[in-house]
Amino acid sequence: MPVLRPLVSVIVRTKDRPETLRVCLESIILQDYRPVHVVIVNDGGVDVSDVVSSLDDSKNSAEVKDNLVLELLQLETNVGRTAAANQGLEGAKGDYICFLDDDDYWLPTHLSSLVSHLCASDLERVDTGYPECAVYSATKAVLVGVGENSEGAEIEQEIKVYNTAFDRNHLFYSNYLPIMSVLFSRAVVDAGVRFDTALDLFEDWDFWLQVSEKIPFIATSDVTSVYRLHDNASGVHDAVQVEGAYLAIYNKWLSHYSSVDFYELLRKTHQWRDQTTDELQRVNQEKLNVIGEQHTHAVETIKAKDANIMALEEAHSYALSVVTEKEEDVKRVSKEYEHAVSVIQEKDQASEGLVREYEHAIEVIKEKDLVIKQLALDLQKKSETITFLEQENAALADRISVLERLRNTSLVGRVKRVLGR
Repeated sequence: MPVLRPLVSVIVRTKDRPETLRVCLESIILQDYRPVHVVIVNDGGVDVSDVVSSLDDSKNSAEVKDNLVLELLQLETNVGRTAAANQGLEGAKGDYICFLDDDDYWLPTHLSSLVSHLCASDLERVDTGYPECAVYSATKAVLVGVGENSEGAEIEQEIKVYNTAFDRNHLFYSNYLPIMSVLFSRAVVDAGVRFDTALDLFEDWDFWLQVSEKIPFIATSDVTSVYRLHDNASGVHDAVQVEGAYLAIYNKWLSHYSSVDFYELLRKTHQWRDQTTDELQRVNQEKLNVIGEQHTHAVETIKAKDANIMALEEAHSYALSVVTEKEEDVKRVSKEYEHAVSVIQEKDQASEGLVREYEHAIEVIKEKDLVIKQLALDLQKKSETITFLEQENAALADRISVLERLRNTSLVGRVKRVLGR
């Protein structure tokens, strides 16, 4: 038996919503399952080829490109949701097919979860090695509100989880299969199953009723898809249109039911209502429990905050007393500072007087130095004069001594000559 790795075709209907289309397609690219073939049917809306091409270019490796193909069908005019869905079915090449409208998205495990349940099923395989069946996941319905969250995305509020076991009578009673949650065998398409173009609303409900006549359904409890609802959405909020759509479904399908089937349908209606009520009560009780826990936590938090406030008030009171003491200290220090400033000013004035006296003393000393230098010069000159006189006196003394010797020898002539010299 071959390894179950079927090609999955995803049909995306879009019209004039390029931004939500980008988010939708990104959720397909992020799927952890391959191979995938995406057929984007632009129902006469604005050109979205740039959105598709930019996402196609973002697929990095050749392996990814080979296993994920984005194919755009541009319809020249608006043919409506039903006809656009049929166009997508005609272009689907996969062994299994699913839908994802441009305003919804999948979690990354959506396709791998559904295919794994196919592989694990005990349904009979056909020649391709794949069972001819449909499998669907649980779906979270969210109400899209006004504004954006911290990540810049629109605010989504969960309002319901579609998670109902399959029952064909129950399916006739109400449509519990969001279109983005079901993966079905292309055998039903080959058998001629198409969307009824006479229906403008509930066309997907009619489609699942057709599929249920051909192949079995498998339900899983994995929440892997997100169905986004808007307050301003048209159609499903129009009571007259809804009533007409119900009548169209019943007129088409009541003939398929025998009286026994119809009795069984009516008998189980109360059961399904009770199950729905019980489920709502269970969900509400869970939410009440969560609210109760949150309330208890809030009360405890408030008590803790009150204790913190009391501690802060005590700390504030103590801080005020400290501040008062500090202010008194500041005043005292300010007075001491002012006194110190006045003392410094007096000292500065006294210092200025001493500087002036010092400068005068320097001038006097300079004058005295000049006088001393002059006296030194005078003294030096007198010393030189005395030395000169002493030398002259010595010379005279020498002459006197010579004269005395000459006189003593009575050499008058010699003396004359000497004197004459």
